[in-house]
Amino acid sequence: MQQFEIPVEVSDPAQSRMVEALLHELADHLQALLEHDQAHSIDLHGLPIDDAGKHRLRDALGQGEVSVTLQTMGESRIYETAYSGVWWVSHYDAEERLISEFLEVAWIPEIIKSQLMDVTQSAKQIKQLINSNE
Repeated sequence: MQQFEIPVEVSDPAQSRMVEALLHELADHLQALLEHDQAHSIDLHGLPIDDAGKHRLRDALGQGEVSVTLQTMGESRIYETAYSGVWWVSHYDAEERLISEFLEVAWIPEIIKSQLMDVTQSAKQIKQLINSNE
């Protein structure tokens, strides 16, 4: 008789508790966003959560309709989870190694917002474009 090995994932109770605690924390921060317009960021690298725990958290939060990829000194991948206002933000270095990972509770993550200086420069440039076409 041929034997088959079936991989079984054994759930670490500590990781399950960590995921549950994070979900409670996210719910509290969403309430603060609604009531006080207060955004919050949770640094996943600073928490005792392993890859299996992160996978479980990703599954619990799902993925929404919005995703953004930024190219700066490395790639940043941002997506809104299935829960509006909860964003998963991952930053990678030039060699595509994960260097930081956050859950942000915000209307929109700070990294996506245009900076005042950039918008000011763009306003000037568009005026120059208009003037050069007249």
